[in-house]
Amino acid sequence: MLVLAAGCDARETSARADGDVIVAHLDGQPVLASEVQLHLRPAPPRIGAGPAIDPRRVALDEAVRVRLLAREARRRGLAPLDGPPALVQSSLVRALVDEESARRGVPAPEAIPEDELRRFVENHIDRLDTPSEILVAAIVVTDAALAERLLAQADRADGSGFARLVAAHSIDAASRARAGVLAPVREHDHELDRAVFQVAWQLRRPGMVGLAEAHDGRWLVLRAMRVERPARPWETFAARARNLLARQRRDEVVDALMVQLRRVATLTIDERALAGLPVPAR
Repeated sequence: MLVLAAGCDARETSARADGDVIVAHLDGQPVLASEVQLHLRPAPPRIGAGPAIDPRRVALDEAVRVRLLAREARRRGLAPLDGPPALVQSSLVRALVDEESARRGVPAPEAIPEDELRRFVENHIDRLDTPSEILVAAIVVTDAALAERLLAQADRADGSGFARLVAAHSIDAASRARAGVLAPVREHDHELDRAVFQVAWQLRRPGMVGLAEAHDGRWLVLRAMRVERPARPWETFAARARNLLARQRRDEVVDALMVQLRRVATLTIDERALAGLPVPAR
């Protein structure tokens, strides 16, 4: 719930004295820039046709998540570890997640049935295996707004439809002559601009699209045309898949709990202060 909050407590007074910026209030208590910055990461590569992710918003959400989970842990009487505030909070969150996961019957990694594990590996091979090579194609433009529109169109297009978008819009003559196809991309062997590679290497399934801004200011709408993977038995990924599936189950438990906690919480955001937080470079 988002409403305006009023008042000033001791923490807010201290923050103002220390020069720490208040970016939000959670149930009347200030959320400080230094608290949000603990969770602030570089902007992720732009994968898919959805809107760009604001890492500041993600960091604020994580700070609020930790605050609410730690508060719920205290309400339940869970004991934290001794140490600095960040350690106390993280230990409370871990204790709460452990308790809630046990209550909801989330299995330990080693207890996940083999048939379920096989299905998970088959359905999430792009998350578990590193490709040997990705062949990508690109629509190259100089206008950011046009790139956004083309990204949405590319996400709906098949291979021939993407080729038509390349022919109609791409300003790069060399790749346009090849229906947009760039050189094959390998993890340690490629000729792409660094920012372009960071997007291209995340296109782990044919047809996936992404958007990258090259160092020269050009925008590239990228599409995976072919993804090569060496044949490997599913057992190769079993240990990693067990941990990933167990973590996913725990995350689902936390997400369900957070829906309840956020429903009764009041959050007010200072959008200008939040927008002023510096985002680390990739």
